[in-house]
Amino acid sequence: MVTETRLPRPLEDHGRTLGTWVAGGVILVALAVRLWGISGESAWSDEGLTLSFLDRPTFAGFYHDSMAGTLPGYWREAMPERVSPVYFLVEYYWARLFGARVLSLRLLSVFLGVATVGVVYCLGRRLQGGRAAGYGALLMALSLSHTYYSQEIRFYALITLLVTLSMLAYLSLIEGRMWGWAVHVAANAVLLFTHPVCILLFAAQGFHLLLCHGRRPRLCLTWFTAQAAVTALFAGWVVWLGYDVGHAGQAYRPELLDWRDLPNAMLILAGGRFGKLDPAPFMWLGFSADRIIALLVAGLSMVPAWRFFRRGQAAGDRSNAVLLYTWCILPPLLLFLIALLWRHVFFARYVLYCGAGLCLLAGWGLGWIPHTAARRFLAAALCLMLLWQHAALPRPHRPGYAAFAAYMKEHAAPNAVVLPLKHFNTIPLRYYLAIPDERLPHHQGYGEFLKSAKTCVREGTEVWAVFWLWQGVDDFVETMKDLGTTPRTLSFGGLPPLHVVHIPGRVGVRDPAVPPPPGRTTGPDLSAASCCGGQRDAQFAHASSNV
Repeated sequence: MVTETRLPRPLEDHGRTLGTWVAGGVILVALAVRLWGISGESAWSDEGLTLSFLDRPTFAGFYHDSMAGTLPGYWREAMPERVSPVYFLVEYYWARLFGARVLSLRLLSVFLGVATVGVVYCLGRRLQGGRAAGYGALLMALSLSHTYYSQEIRFYALITLLVTLSMLAYLSLIEGRMWGWAVHVAANAVLLFTHPVCILLFAAQGFHLLLCHGRRPRLCLTWFTAQAAVTALFAGWVVWLGYDVGHAGQAYRPELLDWRDLPNAMLILAGGRFGKLDPAPFMWLGFSADRIIALLVAGLSMVPAWRFFRRGQAAGDRSNAVLLYTWCILPPLLLFLIALLWRHVFFARYVLYCGAGLCLLAGWGLGWIPHTAARRFLAAALCLMLLWQHAALPRPHRPGYAAFAAYMKEHAAPNAVVLPLKHFNTIPLRYYLAIPDERLPHHQGYGEFLKSAKTCVREGTEVWAVFWLWQGVDDFVETMKDLGTTPRTLSFGGLPPLHVVHIPGRVGVRDPAVPPPPGRTTGPDLSAASCCGGQRDAQFAHASSNV
């Protein structure tokens, strides 16, 4: 590992004190950024699956109902979380302590995300020293992608925290410390029971172990035996559940794999955006710095490799650099290959934890810039661009289901029908709207959705058609006009915004002139062309694959 020159005691104490202040300041920045705008974020898509069942008296009842018991077949078969209970166990008991509201559950992820920034700083000090650790932790604190998922009511913030803990313990076990073995194996076991895709981290760690410590056969044999035991335990759990990995729906999207998915993942891991959707059309001045951020982070991340190639470094430094490069590169590549050879499971958020290694590499590169002025200028420019991404993107980031539900409750007729297109719209609306199922039917295909809307119009029933990530809103409006109605398009929050087409009924309706909602009102379909395309039934992107 990195060898350090022993400093005189006063200087050593001063360095530790300064490091403590730096770590504390970075953690405060991380907390402030993650609390920014959190109260305005609606529950959406998969978040609603668990929020709707947190009132169950036992965790077993909550886990069964939210994953299978009361869900329709098309959701029940698409639940990879059935085999990964860890996050939901944490979520359930957090809700028992702090309440089952959306905000309190988001604060769980905020806590996990801020803790991750602290562990990243500790890991950076072990790998590179205090200066590089401070830069790396600051980049992690300001990362838009990590901030976004540090507000998500899902397991991504927990995964990133566990990965950084696993890496920290991995360094200790290489040094022969027994506590490192215990923490590392436990963290990897919990990771695998949090999400199956985390097994890709095992591949990265195993590759590094063979490459840099292959001459220590006892260490390698012990490590691979421990990971095999963890994997066998998880495989036994999957078999016991009867989960058919080959034919179950699982988390995948029906689009074809695109070569642009891989560079887009780099944009996300670098911290300039949180999804595959280009944020520029929604930002002030129409300018997004996500590509510049990615180029800077990539360039800084290559500085350690360049220095090793030109000058050579100690074996410990080379091992640390190889560990970071393997951490950043191997899991996304393996996930891309799995998506290419099997099915489309390539989601950047599944390997979001690689962003922590990328931040540490970029911090290492910043710390090695010899000229103080140049180093500070680059660090300030990178931080300002990351802050720009936060400030220039309108909020809320998630579609405004809560705002729509509140608006509809105030203005809708008692017999009004809500028609959401696609299940990722149905899930949160079932959470926010306490209306019978017959007034909130599910439509996965546009043909049946349009047929249902026409039936309601002919019967004189008021309709609220809900669209998100859909290109054909204008066509739907024109079709409704052809039926002699006066539809009105309303827009609520989100990137892209949630669009709702209101079609007043002919029977029992107070007033067809429904006032516009606060904030965004009628306007062009901002989701058009920027994220979807193809035939009408393919003109959507699964919500969880885009944000």
